[in-house]
Amino acid sequence: MFNISSVNIKKVIFIIIITVLFIELLKIPMPKSENDPKKTEYIDILERKKTKETKETKTKQYIELFTQIADIKNIKFASIEVSNDLFNNNPYLDNMNEINISARGLGEDTYIDKYRKNAFIEVTDNEREAFNWLVKHILSKLNKSKNKNNQLLETFIKNYIYKNKSGKYNTYIAKSALWLENTMPHTHKNVVILTTVWFDDLKEKYEKNLLNSAMLNEGVTLVHELLHVHQRTFMKKFEKLYYKWGFIKAKYIHNIFEESRLNRCNPDGNDFKWIWNDKKRNKFYIFGAFFNSEKPNNLLDVSYMLKEVKRTDTNVFTYIDSNTDMKLTENENFRDFFGITNNHYHPNEIASQYLEHYYESLMGENPNIESYEGYKIFSKMIKHLL
Repeated sequence: MFNISSVNIKKVIFIIIITVLFIELLKIPMPKSENDPKKTEYIDILERKKTKETKETKTKQYIELFTQIADIKNIKFASIEVSNDLFNNNPYLDNMNEINISARGLGEDTYIDKYRKNAFIEVTDNEREAFNWLVKHILSKLNKSKNKNNQLLETFIKNYIYKNKSGKYNTYIAKSALWLENTMPHTHKNVVILTTVWFDDLKEKYEKNLLNSAMLNEGVTLVHELLHVHQRTFMKKFEKLYYKWGFIKAKYIHNIFEESRLNRCNPDGNDFKWIWNDKKRNKFYIFGAFFNSEKPNNLLDVSYMLKEVKRTDTNVFTYIDSNTDMKLTENENFRDFFGITNNHYHPNEIASQYLEHYYESLMGENPNIESYEGYKIFSKMIKHLL
């Protein structure tokens, strides 16, 4: 009988274990060589794709930058010096009375000089970029729709913002100093004057990409002011609209001197001659933004009033007395016809306010103005007006 010692048994078991481990180790696949053709090909594909994407991204960035620069060059931003020509021999300033001068915090002997030399602030490069960003996206949104109304407004904005085919600018964009017109946007001739606050807000929204807010706030203001420039060129068209609204252009108004002195000067509607015919009451009214006293605190120290006048001839009227005065919003016929409670103190302002609502509706908003007769007339005439 063959006898195996315990020592030998341990050796045999050890050898078996080592052998089994070695066999299992051989089964583990070895890593492929760095020169493996499939791996090399895969790496090349990834690198080429990455390089292509980088080039495409850079190309896109270059195109966007070039387009932006080209667009900005087609927008005329007014330099500080433009104010000198704009306010030199300007009827708006030359005819301004002492009440209006005082309300602006200016001196009677120095106010014209201040307008000429200190009215504007230079528009910065960042503000120009932000302005172009706003206009570009407004036009893009209008262009995406095949609606004729959208295309009409798109063409209108383009014509006034960008350089035309003949190389001329229809509009200059200026930034006002804080003191100018109590920081209210306005226009003179073909210059749209936007406030420092307007540019600050737009720049912040540009940096944070708050596009929708910019289009429905700063964009609304821009459209409003562009129409004022348009009105100066095509006032006959707008007078037809005003007549349809029930306005009459007075040749003369008796007993109105004291009242007219209190009327706030407005470069976008400085003619104190429009009479509104309240046909339901069979009455006539002059209307406007009237200072609350002869020493107003500022330009906002006003009340929007209707003042009754009596018709004495075809286009001649006589102011009755202050006992018949009423606020615009207190006349339900005026309110129910026009449907607005701001920018309602001159037909030019009503038209620009309506264009704001027209623009808002094309931007997808619902201004709830469509049911008012004044707006219905405006919207039917929009093609003729623009």
